[in-house]
Amino acid sequence: MRRLGLHPRATPEGHDSWRSYYLSIGESEEDLGDGDCCDRAVDPDGVGPALWFQVVPEPKTVKNRLHLDVMATDRTAAWESRRAVLADRRDRLVELGGSVRRELPNDPAEHLSLGMNDPEGNELCFV
Repeated sequence: MRRLGLHPRATPEGHDSWRSYYLSIGESEEDLGDGDCCDRAVDPDGVGPALWFQVVPEPKTVKNRLHLDVMATDRTAAWESRRAVLADRRDRLVELGGSVRRELPNDPAEHLSLGMNDPEGNELCFV
């Protein structure tokens, strides 16, 4: 998330992880699944929205019900510079285990977006 300018939200006082917190308020191990990622990401300046990543125990079996478009570029910037930023995001996500679903266009007349899958196969686009 730091690559998007977001930071993990601090865990509630007395807990070293969000998992610990959720268990303390009665959530079951089964409902929490096997993840304990950053859980919540916030804009440190308080300007952008917070994101909550809810782990579920079931594996992905069909298309996502939610698709994220991550606004990673200044849409008023030149097409070529925006494409370079998106290429950098692509390379970073691939290094982290993601994969390209739809590559960046080479023609400035085309809509500039990059279709990706995170390491678990969840779909998102960088624009």
